[in-house]
This record gives sequence, structure tokens and C-alpha cells, in this order.
Amino acid sequence: MFRYLALISCLVWALNVRAQEVTLDQLPVDGFAASVEDQVIMISDVLRATQAADRQMRMRFSGRELDMKRYEVFLEGLDQLIDRALIVEEYETSELQIPERMIEEEISRIVTERYEGDRATMLQELAEQRVTIEEFRDMIRNNLIVQIMRSREVGERIVVSPKQILDAYEQRLDRYSEKAAVDLRLIFKQAGDEPGIAREQILAARSNIVAGASFGDVAREISDDPTALSGGDWGWVDPGQFREEFKRAIEQLETGAISEAVETPEGFYLLKIEDRRETTTKSFEEVRDLIAGELRAEQIDDLSRSWLNRLRGKFSVIYHIPTPPAAP
Repeated sequence: MFRYLALISCLVWALNVRAQEVTLDQLPVDGFAASVEDQVIMISDVLRATQAADRQMRMRFSGRELDMKRYEVFLEGLDQLIDRALIVEEYETSELQIPERMIEEEISRIVTERYEGDRATMLQELAEQRVTIEEFRDMIRNNLIVQIMRSREVGERIVVSPKQILDAYEQRLDRYSEKAAVDLRLIFKQAGDEPGIAREQILAARSNIVAGASFGDVAREISDDPTALSGGDWGWVDPGQFREEFKRAIEQLETGAISEAVETPEGFYLLKIEDRRETTTKSFEEVRDLIAGELRAEQIDDLSRSWLNRLRGKFSVIYHIPTPPAAP
């Protein structure tokens, strides 16, 4: 009777709240979040499952954006619990059977690893959380079901051949390459209302550096660039990101040399290339294992999505809280 009344209450509430406006604070204290066949997922179940992610959102966002992010996390957590429920439903219709000894072995492992072998401490913690040993056994059983079913429906179907790895390497060379770069320093004098004076200053600075002055010291003394305090140090940069006059100057400049004055509408520049790095590409051998892992992860994602979509078509899934409208 309680579940029936809770269901009616949640449905009435959901019909009167638009998904775009809802926040976690507007959800009922507890009630049905969703149901999969006869399995019920409570709002409190989702809140428990998303506690850690919810704390992260509170640290990163505030105001209306925080409300939206928290509800997104809630819905993602709800979908994960729905997926678990779907997998359990699929297991119940299969011929698979999990032996009781597997459940006991898993509980023994948990007692050993989390409670230093003290079963009484585990039972006390469950009691504090108002979880009965029967409910705990069901949780362990469902965890094992999900592991076994995922392995059978996804893990055992993953095949990554050497040819697939080589093809992926050739198609994704840009991922495993570092573009050519230069370690750049510069001095800038803003033209302002008297470009002639700025030009004289930049030429004088070049003469001082050629005569032996430190580029960094001169930059700290006269440069109008924000990097003046660090001696005009821009670090490693991609020459392709600059406009044409800078690209040409960098291409023509030898490592360690000082450029001629580079004139631009805003002022005058001196450039120095401390070092150069040519385009490099990691060898196939260096990244083969990395690519194999990427391909396995992609297959896991594709197979899991396809499988769970089939299960959503096979079993009844009902949301009892507002969810974002489906994309057109």
C-alpha cells in the first residue's frame, strides 16, 4: 500500500514540474525515481550512489549552474542504477545460476579486506546504515550478476586484432605526434603616438644584445610585453599559431640568433629562438599497447550501449521524476 501511494504521489508531482526547472532540492524527500519491471529504484538509492559526484559539483559550481549540474549527476546516477536493474532482469530470464558459495566467498573477501576479518564490525556498520544482512546479500548477489552478465555479453565479445591496431595507428597519427615548436623569447615596444621613438628603442636594444647584453635583462628593462618580468620568455610555442610576419621571422632565424626588428601596426618586436623541436611521431611499437587499450575501451562502450539499448526495449522502464526531453 505504501509503495502504491508513493508511486501516485511521485507521478502527480512529476506531472506538475518541468524537467528544465527541477532541482534536487525540489525532489520529494523520498519516493520512486524509476522502476524496471517490478524492481523499484528510490530517490534515496540514487542520492546514495551519487554522493561523491555531488560533492565534486558543489566544489566546482555555484548558483543556478550548480543546481543544473547536480541534477545532471542525479540523472546519470539514476540511469546507471536502471542499467543494473535491466541486467538483473536479463539474468533472471536466463538459465544462469550463481551458486550460494560465490556470494559467501565475496562476503568473506569484503570482511577480510574492509573489516580486517571482523564480521561483527561489518554487521554493526550495516545495522547503523539500516541494512539487513539479507539486503546486503542481495546487493552482493546483484553485483556478481552484473559482473558475470557484462563479462558474457561484452567482455567475451571483444576482439582487437593486430591489423586493427595498425590501422588505428595510421589513422590517428596526429594523436601520437608532437608538432614542431620553438622555445621563444621576445621584446616588444608599443608604437603609441610616437612609433619613431619605439623603433629607435628596439634597434638600440638589439645593438646592446648583439654587443653582449643579456636578452632577458633587456626584456625586463624595456619590454612592453606581459612576459617582461620573465625576461620575455614565451616557452615552447607552435610557430603556426602566429601571423605571417612572425612566422617568416621565425623561419629565417637561426637558433640563438636575434631577429631584425619586426614591425607591426601595434609596435616593434625582437625575437630570439632559444631552441627548436622538430615534428616527432611516436613509433608504432611505443604506442601499440596504448592503442590496443583504446580500441578495447571503444568496443566495450559500443557493445555495452547496444546491449543496454536492447534491454530497454525488452523490459519496461518507467521514470517517475522529470527527465530532459529527448533530442529531436
